[in-house]
Amino acid sequence: MENGKGDLEKNSKVSYGIWKTKDGRLHIPDKETVLNNCYLALLPKSFINRDLEILPHKRLSDDADIYCVISINIYYEAHDSIGYSYVPLDYFHNNNINLEEAWKRAAANTIRLSQPKVFPLFFFNRDMSISEKDQYKIEAQSVPYNAAGCIAIPGFLKAVSEHLGHSLWILPQNNSDLCIRMEGKEYPCSFSTVKSLTNEVKALNANGIPDRVLPDDEILHFDMDSGKLESGKKYVEKKLGINDEYDFESVFDRKIFSI
Repeated sequence: MENGKGDLEKNSKVSYGIWKTKDGRLHIPDKETVLNNCYLALLPKSFINRDLEILPHKRLSDDADIYCVISINIYYEAHDSIGYSYVPLDYFHNNNINLEEAWKRAAANTIRLSQPKVFPLFFFNRDMSISEKDQYKIEAQSVPYNAAGCIAIPGFLKAVSEHLGHSLWILPQNNSDLCIRMEGKEYPCSFSTVKSLTNEVKALNANGIPDRVLPDDEILHFDMDSGKLESGKKYVEKKLGINDEYDFESVFDRKIFSI
């Protein structure tokens, strides 16, 4: 992100962020405006190796490559649209902005700007109460359409899990939204659960959903009691005390069972 001298007037649709003029020049507002309008986002897989060193980032889980970064919106004058960009370390250093302050402001702005909602995709039970069969989604209701970064806000997943009364399986889609399944009879702590949910994420990605958040189509697990966010696979391994690398099917003699 570089300082430019765009003469673009403030657009009525966007009262914050950065403007990019038709000739490619950037207009960057003062640092206080940036701090008031930056927010948290998750870093897609395609950016991890390329840009991680130049972006302020926080790893959300010790055993999964999921990173939180600071983003801000950009208004593109050429095609009258809004996008977002990750704010690099250079911007904070060049403008004497304390990084911890930036993280705090970004976290505070995320809920206000995106207005995320947690809602069921559909109900199986007629009384509309919470059921383990229900599939939930976290989705932004406002610009920036970025709700996935909410899971980096301290206490957010804790509040969601306590409201639903279950620990959570988290299926990343993109920075706009993510899906949730509740750990229980429908989605128990098992490798089969991890496998089926991972296949679901793979299917979503295969259908062209952009900017997948986690590498290797990995799902996450949030434990309601401990408040720990981690790889779903690692959670099951620790909980069951076994390793899914063992080929249990190999112990059966197929020749015998095929008779």
